[in-house]
Amino acid sequence: MKHIHHHLLALTSLSVFCLTALTAVGQGTFQNMDFESADLGGYYPTYPLVPVEKGIPGWNAYFNNVPTHTIYYDNAAAIAAAISINDTNFPHGFAPLDGQYSVGLEGRPLGGGPASIGQTGLIPMNSLSVVFLLRDEQVGYFYVSFQGNVLPYTVIWSEPGFDICAADISSYAGQTGELRFTESYGGRAIIDDIQFSTEAVPEPGTAGLFAMSALAMAGRFVWRNRCVMS
Repeated sequence: MKHIHHHLLALTSLSVFCLTALTAVGQGTFQNMDFESADLGGYYPTYPLVPVEKGIPGWNAYFNNVPTHTIYYDNAAAIAAAISINDTNFPHGFAPLDGQYSVGLEGRPLGGGPASIGQTGLIPMNSLSVVFLLRDEQVGYFYVSFQGNVLPYTVIWSEPGFDICAADISSYAGQTGELRFTESYGGRAIIDDIQFSTEAVPEPGTAGLFAMSALAMAGRFVWRNRCVMS
């Protein structure tokens, strides 16, 4: 979450209040929600197919709802659906939304259908929303679902190159099921830094405060982890 951490340096004293107001609830039994657990040793962008368990540990990958066992590493498909784990070796100046890795989803109506990643886990009991970073290159084709139910999401803050988004997860708090992210047809989406929050999805006009809270929460997470590791 390095990118989010950098934004903390620019926050005013309001962010101190936000940090207190927003409490992270952990990830329940979910894992690798920021995609930083990729194990790509021995794999190279010039030979881009990697096993799902290496590219996105903890996640499953699907084309048109059918599981696939491989995804791309730093690659994309011109006419077919594609799922990829991307870092700075990706051509054309791509940069991960945060940290070292982000996941790309490309859906194609005639070349594999929707592209999805999903993970089954327990939603933390007091979760009200799920927050994530998104770069949606063709708005209207990306969606989030839990147990097959679509979760409408809201853009709560925009940064150069991506949006911070939130979807209401409160109806499923304490339940076990699959959280899935899908690019349906004709579009390409990049996602990163998925996390559950005790904050409700904000009403219009208060989204900025929520987003600053989300940034503060993520920054505290990074700071705490760095202290543990040091």
